[in-house]
Amino acid sequence: MNPARQVLVVLALALAASLTAQVPPPGPAPNQLSFSAGASSLEHEGTIRAGQPVELVLSPVPDEVLETRLLAKEGEIEMSVYRDDSSEPESGTEPGSGAIGWISAGAGAHRIRFVVRAAAAETLFRLSIQVRAAEAPAAD
Repeated sequence: MNPARQVLVVLALALAASLTAQVPPPGPAPNQLSFSAGASSLEHEGTIRAGQPVELVLSPVPDEVLETRLLAKEGEIEMSVYRDDSSEPESGTEPGSGAIGWISAGAGAHRIRFVVRAAAAETLFRLSIQVRAAEAPAAD
């Protein structure tokens, strides 16, 4: 093989290797949450590590008020909440906000995504979701 062709082969192999290396590995699939028939609450427990957010997806979403609480065994923990395919978190749940609770004003979504983050090296967490009927406006 002539030297010019060897250089081209080496360059082609290097380019193919660099393109392959740039494809990120798929992240873990989100944990699917759903209410059991007739249930008005659900809980999800898991382990979370710093720098490795856990994604939880509630679907279908009841068309009522959802009250969500996040607890950790130790360390700082927070969550961001997203409706459907939005990339904008719900007000007050932006990353870095320290949000550990969220109340919807009526779900109005087909899917709600909770992204849980922790500062501790590893901690146990629990996400609790309660459904309650929306309160009727007061009569004048």
